[in-house]
Amino acid sequence: MSMNESELDKLNDLLANEVSASKTYEQAKQIVEDDVVRDQIADCECSHKLRAEKLKTHIEELGATPIDESAILSSVADACSEISADAKDKDAVTALEAVEEGSLQKYQEALENADAEVRDLLIEQLMPAQEYTHDAVSILKISLQ
Repeated sequence: MSMNESELDKLNDLLANEVSASKTYEQAKQIVEDDVVRDQIADCECSHKLRAEKLKTHIEELGATPIDESAILSSVADACSEISADAKDKDAVTALEAVEEGSLQKYQEALENADAEVRDLLIEQLMPAQEYTHDAVSILKISLQ
């Protein structure tokens, strides 16, 4: 399979975003005190990790090399800085909601002018999971008000 650079860049950008999101969830999970909130955060973290794996596998199946995860770590530090160690559960969930909003926007942007193969991957496999985590965090935030 051959894919143009633009499509590969989209996939690698989404991969970097998923790795960053899962690391942010990992940090939030360590901070929150409520077990129910922590369980929901762990569920969303798992969803982001699965999406990262799907993206990585898809890129490799195309004969390309996925972005090096160590290159993502600097952006992860920026994302994680939104959640301070003394954050309350509601603060952590608010920061995660911002992560989810950004992730959903990235998927929507990736759909624009995507070729058929990338479009199918996004619509059939990745976006439903992204919409799920987005909605789950939004509901979680409402429940904490």
